[in-house]
Parts: sequence; C-alpha cells; structure tokens
Amino acid sequence: FLHTEVSNRAPDTERLQFQDAPEVKKRKTSESQGHSLNVRQKPKIDAQEVISELFFETNALEEEKLSKKQVAERILDIAMRVIPAKAGSFYLADLQGLHFAAVRGDKADKILAKDFTIPLGQGIVGFCAQEGICLNVNDIQKDARYFSGVADAVEYTPQNTLCTSSEFEGRLFGAIQLIDAVDPDGFDAGAMEVLRYLGLTAAVMLADVARRS
Repeated sequence: FLHTEVSNRAPDTERLQFQDAPEVKKRKTSESQGHSLNVRQKPKIDAQEVISELFFETNALEEEKLSKKQVAERILDIAMRVIPAKAGSFYLADLQGLHFAAVRGDKADKILAKDFTIPLGQGIVGFCAQEGICLNVNDIQKDARYFSGVADAVEYTPQNTLCTSSEFEGRLFGAIQLIDAVDPDGFDAGAMEVLRYLGLTAAVMLADVARRS
C-alpha cells in the first residue's frame, strides 16, 4: 500500500496553471495536510482489510463494462460507504479541466445543475489531479489552495476534505473528493489508502471505457 507522508507544505498561490493535455506528473506519495497526523497511531479504517474486501467487488464492476458516468457513480458510492462522509464528488477530466460526473450530499442537485468546470491545478481537488496524489486536508478554510467558487455558489461551507487523482499509465481520467468526514476527527491515514485504491481502480475502468469507445 502507499506510504503516507506528513507535510505542512503549501504552494505560494492557490491557482496553478496546467498547459498541456491531462497527463499527471510522476506519482508522489500520499500527503496529509492541516493538523499533524501521527502515522504510528493505528487508523480507524483498516486499509488492508477494507481493500481486501473491495478487491472482488471492484473486479466484478470491471466485468460489467460500465459507461463513464456509471463508473463515476458506482465508485463514488463505494467510497462513501467505506469512508463515511457528508458529501462527495467524482470528477471526469478532459483538456478543459474537471467536470462533476457524480455528486452525493445535500447540495448534489444544485452542483450538477450548474455544470461547473474546475481547471486542473485550481483548488484542492484540482491540485491533487494535477500532481497525481491523494491529499487529506483537515481544515479547508485555512488551506492556501482552497477555491471557494463551487461552495459559495451552492451556499455550503466545507470543513475538511479527502481527495485523490484517478490516473492510469500517466493519463489523468478524473478525481474523487470526499467532503466533511462523519467522524469528528476527520479522515485518517487508512481512509487515504482506501480512496487512493479506488481512484486508481476507477482509472483502469475508465481507460477500458475509452478503449471501447
């Protein structure tokens, strides 16, 4: 499983420009930002156990030959089932940026109705997608990368988030973002590992959709 790196690094600016086709940089380790994370403390979510249980379920999904939207919906639903969160989104990537393909939570209908596009590099999820990482931010409002455009448009104030890119063979297919953990302590290292697994699994499925198109 992926190594979890504790870091308090933040870019100088919130908006990072992306000039090329959606290809991710060399994959980095997962990072946790915000409050300090004691990586020696046993996480509440046992990543190895959860991923082992999901292995056969996700393999079965690959056999169903789903559409892009179906992949987004099914993977997001699995993510929110095993990592309880108040809201979540699965984004599909193209040359223009990230587009909401599946959304869950109280503001889902409003978000989907507005047809947002998030440029790669913009905000926390755009940064994750561009860099090819999984990122845990325990206090969104204090993170320099936070872009509030979507949240302001639907009148929602998020507190924490867990994001991962979804890439395969150097090509970015999308990203997954969970908002506001049900657990009052936020998302933990185990949740990061599980979401990263789901992001990479989704990318394999989306690559298969592209081949069949």
